[in-house]
This record gives sequence, C-alpha cells and structure tokens, in this order.
Amino acid sequence: MFQLWGFDLPAWSASLSRPNLGLNFNFGTKGEIDILRKHVAKRKEYWDRLLSSDSAWASARDNKRQNSLIKELCYLGIPSNVRGKAWPALLGNKLRITADLFQLLSHQNENDVGDKDGNFVHCEIIAKDVKIEEEFSKLYEVEKKELTTSESEKTILEDNSAEDNPTSKSTAKKIFCTESEKTIPDYGCMEDKSTSKSTAQKIICNKDSYLEHIRQDIPRTFPHLGFFHKGGPCEIQMKRILEGYARFRPNVGYVQGMSYLAAMLLLFLDEKTCFIAYCNLLHDHELYADKESMKKHLNLFEDLLEYYLPRIHKHFSHLGITPEMYALEWILTLFSSSLPLEAVARILDCYFFCDDRDQKQMFLWRSVLALLRLLESQLLSLISFSDALLTLRSVRDGIEEEALFDKLKATTISPRFYRNLKIKHKI
Repeated sequence: MFQLWGFDLPAWSASLSRPNLGLNFNFGTKGEIDILRKHVAKRKEYWDRLLSSDSAWASARDNKRQNSLIKELCYLGIPSNVRGKAWPALLGNKLRITADLFQLLSHQNENDVGDKDGNFVHCEIIAKDVKIEEEFSKLYEVEKKELTTSESEKTILEDNSAEDNPTSKSTAKKIFCTESEKTIPDYGCMEDKSTSKSTAQKIICNKDSYLEHIRQDIPRTFPHLGFFHKGGPCEIQMKRILEGYARFRPNVGYVQGMSYLAAMLLLFLDEKTCFIAYCNLLHDHELYADKESMKKHLNLFEDLLEYYLPRIHKHFSHLGITPEMYALEWILTLFSSSLPLEAVARILDCYFFCDDRDQKQMFLWRSVLALLRLLESQLLSLISFSDALLTLRSVRDGIEEEALFDKLKATTISPRFYRNLKIKHKI
C-alpha cells in the first residue's frame, strides 16, 4: 500500500507524484485532483497556506504551475469558510477603495434634508458624488486606453475573421420586451448614453429613483434566507453598500439585480470588505455600463449560441425566444437569482479567478452555454413558448451542481473567434 496525505492507496498509485501542501505543490495528476475533490479539508489546508501572506499569494499567482492549481481549486469549489479571505484576494482592489471611503459614502450628513433613513441627500454630498465620479472617470479612461486594441491589431483580426467567424448575417434583435410580455425585470436606472445630462443632473434626477429601487429590492433578495427582510441581520449592511456604491458611481446608480451580487458577497465577507469587493466586481462587469453596451453583448451571445449550440438556437428562433428573456438576468446577477446558492458561489469562485474583463465575460458566456447544454434535451422537447421560457426562468429546480460544472469545463470558446465577434459588434 502507498500512503498519500495519510490515506492508504493501492500500490499502483505510488507512481503518482507525491504532492506537498507547501507552495511548491506538484499538481496535475488525475489521482491528486480526485483526492482534492473528495477531501474538502485538504483543499482548505492548501488555501490557508496560499492566503497566509500577501507575498505567498502573489508568488503563487505568478507561478504558472501553482496558478493552474488555483484555477482547478476554484473549479472544485473554494471551501465556504475560506471564501472570506479567498474572494478579496482573487478580486484584488485595482480601484484602491478604502474603508475610509466607504465610511464617507455611507455616512449621512447631520444637515441632510430628509427622513431618518436618509432618503434625500444634502447638496454637499451631491458635490462629493460629482467629485468622486470625475476622479473615477479619469481612472476609467486611462484603463480604457490601455485596453484598447490598436488599429493594426484590429486589421489583423479582421483579416482572420473569414476563418474564425462562422456567422456573417446581422444578429440585431429586439432587446427590451414590451410591458405586456414581462419577460425581464425593470432595469430602469441603467444609464442611457443618448441623453446629454451632466453628472450632477443625473444624480439629482435619479437619486429618488434608485433609493426606491433599493428599498424594494432588499427584502426580495434571497427571501427564503430571511437575512435581508425588514429587521433582518443583513438589511442595514445591504442598504449601506448599495447606496454607497450608487454615490460612488452616480452615473450607474443602482440597477435592479445588483442586490443579489451584494448579498452573495455579504454572505461571506464583512461589510467594509464586501463594499471594496463589490466596487471592483462591478468595475469589470461590462453589462452594467449602459443599455447600448448591453444590446451589443446580447447580440454577440446570439452569434455564440448559433455557432456552439445550433439546435437550441434554431429551436429558440422558432419559438421566438431571445437572449434578453433569459440570459440577461443570468448575466446581470451572475446567476445568483437563478441557481442554488452553492452553485452560484462556485461560479463566482471561477469568475473571480479570471484576470481581465474579456476573460470574465467569456467565462460568463461559457456558463450560459454550459447551462443550456445541460438543459438541451429538455428544452428541445418543449414545443410552446411559455413552457420553454418557464423552464429557462426556473432553472434552480433540478440542477445538479456537479453535472453543471462538468459541462462548464467541457465548454470552450475560441479567444480569436470571441475577439472577432467583439469587432463585429463594435464592443
């Protein structure tokens, strides 16, 4: 017999490289992955070593082999009692948000006009909002320039589009349904770039609107848990985080569905750490930018669906089902309003591992494709619009977590194809 981590294994397993729980973990064999999958305590022990110091974490992320291990551990699922340290480490803090800034944003001035809940904000706070937004816009523009592909690179990509882009027809679709269809929630606070209002005007006009949306959404968030109900243990923290972010990014404000993202973070993080993580999370979540960007991304997904799941795409087209009827909510809430909590947490484990916006967005579309692939036989058997849409809007029921992640690992998107689609849709 051969011993690994104190467990007796068959003699043939002696050929496996013996891992060690230090930072020089020799990882990669199927046997080791299986052991990690079965023994959560071993995963926790390794995560504790990774997160023991900033230098240990930075060293592991910079090492190709150890970074591959971290990726695999994220797919297996970070132990719930480790996520409080692992999620902030994975997300980072590129915006350099501090606890003092959160205190400023969540603080209500003694001279504020309004009721005790701070429903109206003093003009001095509005002035601070404008200043914060101006500074954030400068930071965003610098980063945007760094990420912009040069014209020569675009030319090369376009020359390769015939090989890698199997779709050439226009994919313009109706993005927002009529009120009578009621297929997607009201994302009324989403910025519309067609307007020319100044930042200050947007803040003044939208403040009452987003405060009302926040008040309505908090008790609706994970209602079965009761944490965010009136008087619940997390209600006040959630309110401070959502309103604080709306002040930090007044051009975005609050969009219905954001409460689910904040709630998922609050289940594992303390309030101040949650706010820092929440700001950095939304900074890379492109679909919250504006309605025009959302339309482009949904059209891009239509092309991905047609190429990777042609039977489902054809079936949906026949039934009249479009991505905004199901994928929009999944993506905006990172599946937190649609899947079981542990499955959502594991998706966030993997999403937070991704290093940049493109990787994050590709992972989300892979997740949508994997979920549709898991439901493929069921969806193709449904011949009515209402039955298919009901199935898509109630995927929480009957989803097997491991089956979903097996599909996810087997679902890939060609990076070159994805870049070509971004050029095609001018994203």
